[in-house]
Amino acid sequence: MKDTGADAALLKPLDPDVVERQFNISDRIAERSSAGPEANEYDIAFANELAARLGDTIQTALKDVRRRLNNFHDKVTKAVAGHDFEEEKNEIQSLLSEQRVAIGTITNDLDYAHKQFLQTASAFDAYRAKRKLVAPATKAQGTANIFAFLTILVVAEAFFNMLFLAPVDPEGPLWGGITAVLISIINVTIGFGVGYGLKYLRSALPTSKMVGLSILFIGIPFITLCHYIVMKYRSEMSLLGEQINAGSDYMGLSTLLERTIQSIINTPLLVNDFNSLIIFIVGLILSALALIKGYTLGDSYPGYTNEQAKFEVFREQFVGLRNEHVTDLETLKLEAIAHISRFIRDADAGKKIAINYANDADSLLQSYRTFEQSVQATSAAVIGRYVSPLKPSERTRVSKLITERVAEQTSSEGDLADIARTIRNVSNDGAESARNARELADALRAETIATIDARIEALQERYKDEK
Repeated sequence: MKDTGADAALLKPLDPDVVERQFNISDRIAERSSAGPEANEYDIAFANELAARLGDTIQTALKDVRRRLNNFHDKVTKAVAGHDFEEEKNEIQSLLSEQRVAIGTITNDLDYAHKQFLQTASAFDAYRAKRKLVAPATKAQGTANIFAFLTILVVAEAFFNMLFLAPVDPEGPLWGGITAVLISIINVTIGFGVGYGLKYLRSALPTSKMVGLSILFIGIPFITLCHYIVMKYRSEMSLLGEQINAGSDYMGLSTLLERTIQSIINTPLLVNDFNSLIIFIVGLILSALALIKGYTLGDSYPGYTNEQAKFEVFREQFVGLRNEHVTDLETLKLEAIAHISRFIRDADAGKKIAINYANDADSLLQSYRTFEQSVQATSAAVIGRYVSPLKPSERTRVSKLITERVAEQTSSEGDLADIARTIRNVSNDGAESARNARELADALRAETIATIDARIEALQERYKDEK
């Protein structure tokens, strides 16, 4: 709106006193009085000069006002242009059409994922119903935590085994230490496996329960037997060491194993030293800890956690794809709303700009009319001052002569009002078009939101997750 006040000085009303001083009216009156028969030439010269002075002033202002009005007209026309709502509607519908194609592709994927999800859910429900499982499976502990716990048990048992086995091993401390580590690894591993297998006792399936019973009646006695053999083995090693120290000949590992078997057969309840009994007790305790760890690991029903994990994978895939589809719809809605809102803002802004320029054009025209009136008033005042000393009969003739001459030079074309009226008409038409376009855009925006929201609601109802 910078042009509104541009060159405002050109439309500043004229001051008759200033113009009188510029023309030296008193001197001109005196010269005319002394001119005698040539007074008429003085009148003509004065009329020409005054007409030229006022005519140049008003023509300069007229030219500037016309230029600014034409500039307003161009800007009003530009401001109201581009509000063709049908074209905008086609763009919105094209956007929606492109999105519908993309959504159709995602919907096909979603149908497939939903079908897989339902099949997996049905299989998982059948799995739980067959085994009478109601509560969700407990998430298993991390592998690192399990490994760390079992490692601690292995190290602890290896320490006790090395402490009591290595010193009396006939093959030497190194072999005794290796034997101690191997025994501890085997002991903890078997204990953990037996504990995990005992979970099958909770199964509702006869075959699984039989597996659990078999592990119960075979695994636990087997663990006890292993530690009993180690105890007897260590006991015979200790006895052999005492005999060697007393002067007996060295006997190899095979002889030691043979003596251990004979001791188990002949004296099953005899333990030659207390350290062997400690190994037996510590080994059973650590095996029991490994067994408890295996039994309490993850869910109480073996395999339940894995089955639930498989189901969760399909569920997460389906839910993720469904949410992605909903997000795409929401994005489509936001894009359409933003597009329509941008059009509405442009229409409102164009309407406002057009009206403002139309008002400025009216104000400029009114300013010119005020300026034109000041020129006419100045002309009348200067002419009246010039002819005031003349006789009445001569005064009328001279006044008419000068007035007609000035009027010829100061008359303006009547197109300014037409230009301002055209600007106002363009502005009003544009404002009306903008209002109509805005109403249509508001209706399309509401329709678009309702359509997409209905699609989202239908999607969520069709693919609702009840798990």
